[in-house]
Amino acid sequence: MSACWYNQIHPDDQQRWSIEAAEMFSAGKPLRSAYRVLARDGRVIWFHCEAKIVAHPDGWPWLIHGIGFDISDLKLAEQALAEERNLLSALLDTVGALVLVLSEDGRILRFWSSRTSPHSTGPSLPSWTRTR
Repeated sequence: MSACWYNQIHPDDQQRWSIEAAEMFSAGKPLRSAYRVLARDGRVIWFHCEAKIVAHPDGWPWLIHGIGFDISDLKLAEQALAEERNLLSALLDTVGALVLVLSEDGRILRFWSSRTSPHSTGPSLPSWTRTR
């Protein structure tokens, strides 16, 4: 791996990548890693790579065989999902949430409160609370 490629790896990922690459070179452990690289235009691209050392018939390392691909969209989706989960969790913790599961006719089948355990069965909600 050239120093030029290493310089494109995001500074926060360089140390971890160096350790993983060293394990590949020294112990023959396949490299499976996701890390950020810096594009020429300044964008940060998430990159997934899998590589291994292929030995020459005499046993010495001969070449590195691998594949890498852009997983930026996956990482953006994971980040959005985590942010949504954190927001929802904070909201439910803040408001003392009550979650209801209703039947088609508006009867409460289950409900959860952030302060209690799940409960089953209950009265129907008044008609003014239902929206259709």
